[in-house]
Amino acid sequence: MSTKLIIDTDPGIDDAMAIHYAFAHKNIEVMALTTIFGNVTTKQATINSNILVQMAGIDCGVFQGCEFPEEIKPNPPADFVHGTSGFGDLEFDNSFTTQRGV
Repeated sequence: MSTKLIIDTDPGIDDAMAIHYAFAHKNIEVMALTTIFGNVTTKQATINSNILVQMAGIDCGVFQGCEFPEEIKPNPPADFVHGTSGFGDLEFDNSFTTQRGV
């Protein structure tokens, strides 16, 4: 029996690795990725989540979450660590830009 997961993420390099490990694990079924601000903006997190889903060939939902915290001032994305896109210097062609959940 597999464990079903919904992963709330702001995929930069670190989350990308963890998500792909979850996708590959035989006892984990990733049902959806929900996105939030942090390493990148929420919009970029949604783009990145769609890229990860497409790269892995996984059929799971991608759902965009809140763009800002409700009660505290947001910090800027950590682009000095993860790059502007969250994936360092990697560039993706248009085949990975189709977005679901935006």
